[in-house]
Amino acid sequence: MFKQLTESEVKFSINAIPENDAIEDHFDDAEIVAQVKSDAEHNLWAWCCIAVKAEWEGYIATVYLGGCSYSGEAEFRCDEYFNDMKKDALDLLNRRVEREYYRLQERRVVSY
Repeated sequence: MFKQLTESEVKFSINAIPENDAIEDHFDDAEIVAQVKSDAEHNLWAWCCIAVKAEWEGYIATVYLGGCSYSGEAEFRCDEYFNDMKKDALDLLNRRVEREYYRLQERRVVSY
């Protein structure tokens, strides 16, 4: 029987990726748009897509959230989105590892 991985068994990493969406498509307030544009000139986190990756024994699962605006990684880690994304990445990782577990078991490579 497959045992689900827990958060403590998995390595998580966070990356900010340049966001391709226009800032104007996400904010209606012109002042906010101007501030985010200004901040984004020197801070990738000011306008980005965030990737949260879960890794275990060579298996990887990554989830993404676009249209993000933060002062930096520390601010994002305090946001509830981070916990949600960790959970989603862990769930996806567990599905991938479980699928592989049963595939190998069917081929009689793994016997438990």
